Amino acid sequence: MTATELASAAADKLRVRWHGFRPATFIGLGSGLGDVCREMKVVDEVGFEDVPGFAAPTVVGHSGKLRIGEWSGEPVLVMLGRMHLYEGHSIDRVVHPVRVAERLGIRRIVLTNMSGGVHADWPLPALAVVEGHRDLQSGWREGFRGDECRPYSSRMHQWLRDAAAESGTPIRSGVYAGLLGPNYETPAEVRALRTLGCDLVGMSTVQEARVAAELGLECCAISCVANYAAGVTEREVDHADVVDAGKAIAPQLVALLDRFLQKAHQETLA
Repeated sequence: MTATELASAAADKLRVRWHGFRPATFIGLGSGLGDVCREMKVVDEVGFEDVPGFAAPTVVGHSGKLRIGEWSGEPVLVMLGRMHLYEGHSIDRVVHPVRVAERLGIRRIVLTNMSGGVHADWPLPALAVVEGHRDLQSGWREGFRGDECRPYSSRMHQWLRDAAAESGTPIRSGVYAGLLGPNYETPAEVRALRTLGCDLVGMSTVQEARVAAELGLECCAISCVANYAAGVTEREVDHADVVDAGKAIAPQLVALLDRFLQKAHQETLA
């Protein structure tokens, strides 16, 4: 079965299960961010293991569920957790949820992630709009329009900035470096990323954003900058700290997404 056929099979199963509910926006939530959608009016929830092409996550902070409902009036499909390359999955498996979203008729993709910050003068935890990325997972050969990738929607970026201003949510912007993992970067690698113009580093997002662009979907990404990357401070990087930072930044992300989805819903109704 091809990747497209598998996505269609998953979408068909979900469409039957959801009895005609049609989400307009897809939101992917990263490590420790599952509580962000607590204000959502849930219609249904299904585990990854019950959807063709999905795999149960092995990472702490990823519950591995798809949830549909309304959030700030907008019909949404929320993915709690994701599949990573470092778990042994293929790129096709990692981007499968985006393909399924497209098969369901969704046209807007909102990706979130937890990342490390490479600048010592950024107060953390913080939120940042991903304005571009460098795909260091595929190597330099397979970048989308070169090694610095910008598949992100300027219109959705503006919605995020307006939503931040209206909700009083501090937000930065920067270039995200996507690495394979699962180990955190060394201080030498972080210095190299800073030289390359990167502000954030993580292990997800870049493949999903690339495929969203290839499918003609509008996409934006919000990075929750949880910790300073290795060597930026004396503190060692620990995944438990990343999950804790996700919980700490959750109220700000909720406020941002509430306003953002209000704007998305106005567009849906237009």
